[in-house]
Amino acid sequence: LAGARAAVIAASAEKGKLDAELANAKAEVVSLRQQHDASREESMPAELELHAIRGTLERSETELRSEIDAHMQLATELTISQKTQSAARSEVDVQECLAMRSALERSETELR
Repeated sequence: LAGARAAVIAASAEKGKLDAELANAKAEVVSLRQQHDASREESMPAELELHAIRGTLERSETELRSEIDAHMQLATELTISQKTQSAARSEVDVQECLAMRSALERSETELR
């Protein structure tokens, strides 16, 4: 359970890191778009290069989103696993209590 919690915490921290990287990538896209708008009179090769950079950034954003989604899925699965384990332990505890109660009742009966 502690390991699963640690994994959830690590996944959450990784999500935060990826969110920050995504925000930086978006800011860079905005900056590149502003640079592009300011330099429309530049030559065609510069525009082609900017287009290539924008495509790379958009692909990077897609990859980051996919990675964030994967981490969120892992965190969800870990939470479900923790809850399932907790429920199973509770069921075992209930069964053990019932067994001890039954044994106690038999002992009381034998003592009478």
